[in-house]
Amino acid sequence: CSRLYKFLPHSTRHASTSAVFRQSVPLYTLRKTAGWSQRFSTFVNFYNHPLSNETDFGKDIFNLATV
Repeated sequence: CSRLYKFLPHSTRHASTSAVFRQSVPLYTLRKTAGWSQRFSTFVNFYNHPLSNETDFGKDIFNLATV
């Protein structure tokens, strides 16, 4: 299931943080570097979204353009 998002400047933080997590960087390191408190609910609730494959991404962009 793909998600449609409006891409905003803050989207790079979401994408880069999630990408680093997928590279097996410990959550402690990620949390400390991002400046989050010991409760990591920010990452769980707002950052670690599933990725869609490239085909879905292209379709999502096309659908945004035709809305």
